[in-house]
Amino acid sequence: MIRSDDKFTVFQRIRYAVLIEKTLSEPFSAKDIRRFARGWTYTCYHSFLAYNCSDKLPEEEALFVRVERGATVFYEAGARDKVDASEK
Repeated sequence: MIRSDDKFTVFQRIRYAVLIEKTLSEPFSAKDIRRFARGWTYTCYHSFLAYNCSDKLPEEEALFVRVERGATVFYEAGARDKVDASEK
């Protein structure tokens, strides 16, 4: 049986893969996170990243920063400065 996962379980799996296991590199896309969110439809992966990024949510609630179309990184202190600098 396929289990549906909530956003914090998926977030923790992605973070673990990037920071601990090094099996996922930043920036990542919706296609890259499919294995961490079981039971979701294809469009949910895109929606998950888009809804939880700093473009949509206040900085204290954002989980991700969109660095370019289809490319996302974890939200960290100073991440927005890196994104702003790369756009100049």
